[in-house]
Amino acid sequence: MRTKEEMYNDIKNWEKNAGEDFLDYFGSDMNEFNLMFWALGKGYITEEQLQLFEKETCPSTSYLFGDEDYSIVNDEYNERENFDKALEKAYRILADFLTATNTYQTRVDRFLKNIVHLTFDEALRDFYRRDKVFFELNGERTYLQSDTKLTADIISQAKWFRDDN
Repeated sequence: MRTKEEMYNDIKNWEKNAGEDFLDYFGSDMNEFNLMFWALGKGYITEEQLQLFEKETCPSTSYLFGDEDYSIVNDEYNERENFDKALEKAYRILADFLTATNTYQTRVDRFLKNIVHLTFDEALRDFYRRDKVFFELNGERTYLQSDTKLTADIISQAKWFRDDN
């Protein structure tokens, strides 16, 4: 099992490598109501915040870090330094939650193992085997399809991945 610090580092490393927000991808493996009730028990939110969250018809990932009245960590900061500190606090809280149970530890393990970094040659091989392959370039993710146009720049500059999810 990971420690809180290891979980935090694994999440941040995944974000750095993927160029994406962890919760945008892992959020479907997590029950946000579990997190919010846990956050209430830990004193991160109030009963009023939990009730506001329960009334939300379509909560986004802003339940952890956002400008909603129910957000565990609020992101309304004027200075970049304060924003970065608040974001770190939010992800440390998430890491604490994810390490609290074997269930979430297992889900994170499975999630982290299912995105595999590849070379272009490996990506091409896996694509022809009908695996889900994508590349990231300039912060955008593109899944390969039979009609995807590949240029020399894309081949040499993109990061290549296989998605086993």
